Amino acid sequence: MKHALYRHYDAEGALLYVGITCDLECRTSEHASRSEWASEVARTVTEYALSREHALALENVAITFEQPKYNVQQSAKPEEEGLEGRQLIDALGKDFFVEVLGITDRNFRHIRQSRKIPAMYFAAVLMECSRRGVKCSPHAFTGKSLA
Repeated sequence: MKHALYRHYDAEGALLYVGITCDLECRTSEHASRSEWASEVARTVTEYALSREHALALENVAITFEQPKYNVQQSAKPEEEGLEGRQLIDALGKDFFVEVLGITDRNFRHIRQSRKIPAMYFAAVLMECSRRGVKCSPHAFTGKSLA
């Protein structure tokens, strides 16, 4: 089953809503019948995720950083979120960041100190967490780039 992350935009290109689904046609019909903003949708962009967990994490990052007009983000229960911040960074280890991602020692120290992983490494970190069986919270990521 493919899980999709979709973004609905208005005619001027403003982001209206971000969501995930495994049946885009059905979900779009639901929005059309239940959402007051559905008539504003002029364009939908879809990208496919590796898993439901990946789609949920992508959705969380998109809502947090892109701030769509009509999303009301629901927070996951703390026990469902997984590791974040320094716990996740330590669980993956310096070797992963330096050798696999190619991050310098200096930047690794910065990431560890800030307790946030730049969103540009999101997919690689999520895949590594999945490979290791580590739950990864989307809150571990930041929209800021390494300086």
